[in-house]
Amino acid sequence: MLSNISVPIEQVLSKTIDDDRVLVEIKNFLTQYKNKSWIYPGVIKRKFNVTIFQVYQFLSDLEEAGYVKGYYELYCGNCNKHSGINEVFETLALIPETFICESCGEETFSVNSAILIYKVLGE
Repeated sequence: MLSNISVPIEQVLSKTIDDDRVLVEIKNFLTQYKNKSWIYPGVIKRKFNVTIFQVYQFLSDLEEAGYVKGYYELYCGNCNKHSGINEVFETLALIPETFICESCGEETFSVNSAILIYKVLGE
């Protein structure tokens, strides 16, 4: 649960986020996540008006510290909806080469349609 690591989160965020108000808001947002919850970087980007680079940077730092783990999830490159594949992948090598989108029926190259999301680790 990320609420148990409020101080380490703040230290990680301070490497990437310069605005103290935004830093505290993101920290408070992240500490609401429970064990095994999924963090979607795009949500943080939109909610706090930070760059996607900043979001992935601090999530990568949290991963290095052992608080979250990155996984790949597939979205359709044609209709931009979830692929319908109810599976996440630990590495790009595990992703199938292509998939058929359940929403629009188009075949899509998987690696081009993978987004990196993070799972909260802990007790």
